Formats: sequence, C-alpha cells, structure tokens
Amino acid sequence: MHLVLFDIDGTLVDSDEFDSELYVQAVREVLGMEINNDWSAFRNVTDGGILDEIMDNAGLKVDRLRVHTEVKAVFVELVSEYLHEREGRLPEIEGAGAFLAELESVPEVSMALATGGWEETARMKLRAAGLDRYSLPLASGSDAFTRVEIMQIAEKRALGGRKPSRRTYFGDGVWDKRASEELGYDFIAIGDKVQHPARYPDFRRGKAILSRLLGAFALVCCTAVFAGLAQAQMPEEFFPGGLMFSPEEEEQYMQRYEKAQVRATAEEIYIDQEVMTGASDWTPIPHASATERTISERALDDAERYAEVNNSNAFIVWRNGKIERETYFGSHTRTSPINSFSLAKQVTAFAIGRALMLGDIASLDQPVADFVTEWQGNPWREKILIRHLLDMRAGFYPQVPPQGPTDLISRTFLHPRHDEIIVAEYPVIDEPGTRYEYNNAAGDMVAVLIERATSRRYAEFVGTEIWQEIGAMGGAVWVNRPGGTAHSGCCMLAPAENFLRLAIVMLKDGVREGERLLPDGYVKEMITPTRENPYFGLSIWVAGRYTGRRGFANPDRGMAEILHGEPYLAADLYLFDGNANQVIYVVPSQDLVILRTGLAPPRDENTEWDNSVLPNTVMRGIVKDRRASAPQPR
Repeated sequence: MHLVLFDIDGTLVDSDEFDSELYVQAVREVLGMEINNDWSAFRNVTDGGILDEIMDNAGLKVDRLRVHTEVKAVFVELVSEYLHEREGRLPEIEGAGAFLAELESVPEVSMALATGGWEETARMKLRAAGLDRYSLPLASGSDAFTRVEIMQIAEKRALGGRKPSRRTYFGDGVWDKRASEELGYDFIAIGDKVQHPARYPDFRRGKAILSRLLGAFALVCCTAVFAGLAQAQMPEEFFPGGLMFSPEEEEQYMQRYEKAQVRATAEEIYIDQEVMTGASDWTPIPHASATERTISERALDDAERYAEVNNSNAFIVWRNGKIERETYFGSHTRTSPINSFSLAKQVTAFAIGRALMLGDIASLDQPVADFVTEWQGNPWREKILIRHLLDMRAGFYPQVPPQGPTDLISRTFLHPRHDEIIVAEYPVIDEPGTRYEYNNAAGDMVAVLIERATSRRYAEFVGTEIWQEIGAMGGAVWVNRPGGTAHSGCCMLAPAENFLRLAIVMLKDGVREGERLLPDGYVKEMITPTRENPYFGLSIWVAGRYTGRRGFANPDRGMAEILHGEPYLAADLYLFDGNANQVIYVVPSQDLVILRTGLAPPRDENTEWDNSVLPNTVMRGIVKDRRASAPQPR
C-alpha cells in the first residue's frame, strides 16, 4: 500500500495569502499583538503551534486553553465572512481536483489530508474549492501542535494500523519538507516556496507527477484523465549547484555563462579542444557512375533543394556502396568540420561498443559505479547501468532551459569542472531504468566512463578506435579545461563525411571491410527501443509507429516536437538525430544512407522542418532496385 498525504493551504487550495492575513488579524483581536507572518521562523507551523510559540516568546501568563479557543473562534468567523463575500468559492491549485480523482482510482494507493490548520477552517476551504467530495481522512492542527504528529495521525486514520510499503507527502512549505524527512516520507513540493528535486508549480502536469509517484504503472492507469489538462512548457524544478571551485575557475564559468546569454557560438564559448586523429590513409568514399546510379536525378535534385533552403552545409546520399549525391553549401567543403551538436551522442554509442569489443567494459548491463566509484553506496546512482547512459533512462533530471548561473543545467555544460559536478551533484530524480528523460549529462558521462574504463583520453580513444578504424578524417572535441574532460554529449567537431561513415558501418552490422568493429548483436541493441520510449534505442532514433510529431524530451515535458508530415516509407528506417535538425537516415532494406547537417532550418507560422521529407523523397526516386520492396510502416 502506497500512502499519499496532502497538505491543504497552498497545496490543494489557493488559500495561503488570505489565510495568513486572517490568522494575524485573529491573534491581534484576541491578544492585541502584531505578529510576524514569516511562518518559517516558527518551530511548529500549525495554527496551534504558532499560537503557543507566540505566547512563549511574549512571556504571557494566561489561560492557554482559553486563548486557543478564542483565537480559533475569531479566525473561524473571519474565514466564514471571507468566503461569504466570495459566494463560498475558492480556487483550487490548478489541476488538484483531477489529480485527486485519478489517484483515488488507483489500486493500492490510500490518501489522506494532513494540514496544520484547524479542522473547522480546513473543511471550509476544502468545501469552497470543491475538494470535499473526496471524503478523505483528515488530521489537522486541531489534533496536534506538530506537523509530524499530525501526519502520524493522518496515517493511522487512513490505514488503520496497516503498514504502508511507501509514503509520500505533498506540501508547499519547508516545514512540510522537514516533517517528511523526519518521518521518512518521500516529499513532492507544490509551488515555488521550497527548493526540492521533485517540485511542480501545480498539478497541471499530473501525468508527470503520477509517473514520479507511481512509476511505470502510471503510464497504464492514468492517461485519460490528464489528456485535456494544459501541460506546463517546462518543468519548474530548479537545482542550484553546491560545489564551488577555485575563484579563477568560477570566474571562467561566469564568463562562459555570460557569453551563452547572448547566443555566442560554441567556438566563442569554448577555446580548449583536444584533437582526434583520423586515418592516415583517408580517401573519399567513391561516387556512383552514371550507369551505377539507382535514384532519379529529379528526386535527388528535389531533396537537395529541400536541404539547401533549410540552412544546410552538407547533403549526402549513399546507396549500394557508393555516393549518388554529395553537395556542400556556402563555404563548406568535404573536409570542413561541422559542429555535430547532439550527433556526438551517436558517437558515444559507438565508443561504448568499441570498449565492449576491446574488453574494457563487460556488458551494457554493467553498473557505471564499477568505474565511477563515487556512486557506490548511493541507492539510485549505483543502479545506473551503462546502457542507461545511452538510452536516457539513467534517472537524470531532463535537459531544460536553465534558470540562471547557479542552475546545474548551466554549470554542467559550461563549468571548467563540469564532469565533477555531474558525478557529485547532477540530480537523479527517477529510479534508473524506469523513465526516459533526454539530457546532456548522460551523454557527457560517457567520456568519464570511457576514460576510467580504458585509461585513455576520450579524444584519443575516439580518434584511434573509431575514426581511424572506419577510415575517416580526424576532428576535435571540446574539453572543459586544458587537460580536463571532454564534452562527449555535444558539439564534437568533425567533417560531415565522418558521420556518414558511422552510419554505413551501422548498416553493415558493425563490420567494415570484413573486420568486426562492434560486438555481434550490438547494432541490434542500438536500434531496439525501450518500453519507456518506443522511438529511442541506444542513442539511435527509430521510425516506430507513425506519429505526426516526435520530440527529444519525454512527451510529459511539453517541449518542442519535430514534424513528421507522413509515415516513413520504410519501417526499418532509423536515424541519428540532433539539434538544428541535423539528421542521418539509415534504411537497411534499401542499403541507403542520407545525411543532412547545418544550422537550424528557418521556422515561422507557415514553415518548419519536416523529418519525413528527405528520406521519402529519395526513396520515391529509387528507379533501379533488385531487392524486394522495403517493409512498409506498421
């Protein structure tokens, strides 16, 4: 049985402001005193506990029972008058009613209310907000002076002495959090008055809250009720970093942060790089002759035009072992490095595969803590498996717009010791393996893992074990400081052709020129999606069942999604997909790879990038094909 307790004021009912004002007025009328309404300064933030502490601090020698009775009576009257003026109505915290209704229907969940307010006013506010219909067991400030005791009473009334398997408290104040910690409850904060890893502005993101509360069961039981609720555009949690380093490093971090605020390029933010040495015998991939071409000129021209008008710097089509179209735009050439953005994450999947092949890593299911020993003993971090860094199920906090220079999203990307911050501080908000959340931290942890597992620098490892092995040119990776750690999750610099070669090796099941570079079965693992995201495998996106839009973030996050104007024409299509719509499509059934890199395509109310255009345009143009037709979308 999972016991879930709720505070009322500021958690379920939007009553905090007037409740505080009327409480102060009631104390003034009875005791003739002005009091501080900063409730965090009181030991017990309950109606009775605050009143007792006021009398203690003032040294009043009075009949306390009489004072409590009189202040409560005045307060009840003031609340009653306030509600009468508003026709007996109060707003709920947005989405609270729907959330309670859904949770009430979940088997093995028991709910109750635990509020520091007196029972009479608590019930009045619940009734005014329309939340009294749930008839939940209630413990209040009329039962005890401390919140801990109130929560214990609520638990007893809800369960009748049965032992819960898990306990969670929803509240809006630091006192709620303290009581939860003292009793061993999980705590979920509502509103913006308390900093906590699990914090939501209200209940509009009910599906996401239920997913946190109930795990995978929420995906099965709790979809319909929240289908019509407005979803927040981003999670409102905020994680300030605690680790501080030398003044010089903190100053360098702030300089990078300030540059990032004016949309400086990565080249302007980072100056420290390490070289990845490519193949000494590099030669261009051969082109198909006129008689060898299998795709119509018109289809290739149409696809190239689509790439060109969408700010591309490279467009390449490879089929049957040879390139049928290779075009570079602007000043870019075949040897020009591109900023890979998140195409670097696909390189991390190859790096893990090579480390497996070389025996430096035992398996995808090996705990990362075997190498990142700082995570040993941490109940959730030690459960993070190597595969979780690639399939985005590490339990890490998602990639969202940062909320200032102290936010860990900023510090883990821009700080000269970003790796140490990720290892020590990056929030794990879900049990590893139970939820998909896209983030850069998981991608950047691959460099930490590779360096510890192989005792080699990430740049050297990728250059030697990947680029040289596939006959590609070299490049560079950003490092957080000279001699520091690489950013493996983003922004690698390498020619577009390098990424095309990676895709070709994948299409050949990890084999190049007869030599196996990736373990047998590894590519199949890469393109096998998880239950938590049916479109994402080990850093590789798959076609999956058709959906008109698909984003990088968990759909619960309400973040931007990419248009797919029609189903892909081959169900076995998979793709490398990164920021700025840099994509590499791989279609095994057609022995086909299509690459588009560049800056973000233009977007307005009438124009946006469509992920289905390039592959479908090219596939419709195939005119010479002796193979069976490609499998159609499911």
